[in-house]
Amino acid sequence: MRRWFWILGLAVGFSELQAFAQDSGQLDIFSSELSLSDRLELVRAALAELDDMVASGDRMIKDAQLSGKAELVRCLTTALAPVRTLRDVAKTASNDFNAALAASDSAHSDLEFRKIMVALDKGREHFSRAVICGGTPPGPTTTVTQSNVTLTPEDLPELEAQWELFPSPGTEF
Repeated sequence: MRRWFWILGLAVGFSELQAFAQDSGQLDIFSSELSLSDRLELVRAALAELDDMVASGDRMIKDAQLSGKAELVRCLTTALAPVRTLRDVAKTASNDFNAALAASDSAHSDLEFRKIMVALDKGREHFSRAVICGGTPPGPTTTVTQSNVTLTPEDLPELEAQWELFPSPGTEF
């Protein structure tokens, strides 16, 4: 069950970025052709997502403390500590990004933009580790229902390649 929450969390996080990329017609967020307004929107969304991860992580730790599960608290604290640091790094890089834009220093603004995007990616990685620890992120619940799906032999190689993207619970990183 926790595996589905982890997959759902990753899907929601990536869908926002993919939807943005599809709407803007850009698939490469590091492209030099990405407009300034698109970069500013990506920075804003990245900072908001990192803040949400920290807030969700704090709630997961609080819930684990209330349940008296010391091992879960330790695991969550260890997994979520880098997320807080990455959020602070992204905020500092955002300030530097804005200062570089004001100074018309495109090379420096590009560097700071990349820092923010890498911090977001690493933050997602560490947050997913917290979910794997056994923490359940607060938020809407998901109901999984049975559906009638027909697979042909031609579909199987594609599905097998996609399945490798999601490690089984308990997989070490």
